[in-house]
Amino acid sequence: MAKEQKYKQEECVGYLINRVSRSLNKKMSQDFCSTGSDVSAQQWVVVAKLWEKDGLNQQELSSHFGKDKTGMARMLENMETNNLIVRIPDPRDKRNKLVYLTQKAKDMQNCTVAVAEESIKKAVNDISEDDVKICKSVLCKMYKNLNEE
Repeated sequence: MAKEQKYKQEECVGYLINRVSRSLNKKMSQDFCSTGSDVSAQQWVVVAKLWEKDGLNQQELSSHFGKDKTGMARMLENMETNNLIVRIPDPRDKRNKLVYLTQKAKDMQNCTVAVAEESIKKAVNDISEDDVKICKSVLCKMYKNLNEE
């Protein structure tokens, strides 16, 4: 008779990825707060994307981060309340809003990048550079597998 396989959540790759992601988000948010930066880790990745290309529309941000429109709109609303972004109607399509960084968000780049780098440094502490490269490669392949049409 075949031996029954037991499901062990702690060994499931999806569980582990989610757990690390949540822990890293929590650590980064705490570290941002301790330096006086008024931004969460989830908001910070949006700010960082806008540092690369300011003026993206909400749909582009939703697609890039794999967030539903409602969740992204709620996050952007909070970011607007915290004076991190402004949303203006897209002159080409009034249904869309373009998202721009405020001066406050632009000014926090150096400090928050340093904080994020330190948080990531802690996460990969005692892990070889080669293992980190392999991990990144595997995660990119998994993402591609899950998002192929």
